[in-house]
Amino acid sequence: MAVLAAGLLCLAGLPARAQVENPYEVRGVAVDVTAETAAAARQQALNEGQQKAMTILLERMTLKSDYARLPGLSPEEITEYIQDFSIAEEKSSSVRYLARLNYRFRPGEVRDLLRAFNIPFAETPSKPVLVLPVLRRAGALLLWDDPNPWRAAWQQRSSQVSLVPTILPLGDLADVAAIGVDQVVSGDQQRLRAMA
Repeated sequence: MAVLAAGLLCLAGLPARAQVENPYEVRGVAVDVTAETAAAARQQALNEGQQKAMTILLERMTLKSDYARLPGLSPEEITEYIQDFSIAEEKSSSVRYLARLNYRFRPGEVRDLLRAFNIPFAETPSKPVLVLPVLRRAGALLLWDDPNPWRAAWQQRSSQVSLVPTILPLGDLADVAAIGVDQVVSGDQQRLRAMA
């Protein structure tokens, strides 16, 4: 059975690829709705989009252990927390509406909501974390080798906006030359800092 481990290093002052500029902004919410008419599909998609965006925002700001306590709000209630929204991409037919939506929420109102439900939250992004996913398979340690499902999982995660931004190297020739699995496992600070 494979044992998974990751080399992590907190790095101050480094640019983060997934840094949150505005923690109250949720970008790229995908919606795809089919209804009787294009107008009905669009309205249903906008309602669905704002519910998805609100969930993303609240889950980003709170602990996983508090997700079950997050308030379930109707589309009308969620509207009170939205500062504005924009449509990044959209396509429609006579019965279908597809879009990517961006939302900005009202910080004060969102804070008040979480406080009303006594749910602790964070809104300040942390320093970026360098992630070097090391996989132990059949006694061998793998870092840049393919397939590495541990690295693939982190690649999926690193594309998400988070209050804990991650730096995940591409695994290209420069990365392979800069650090090897033995240096990661031994915690070679000089090589780890070079990766940042």
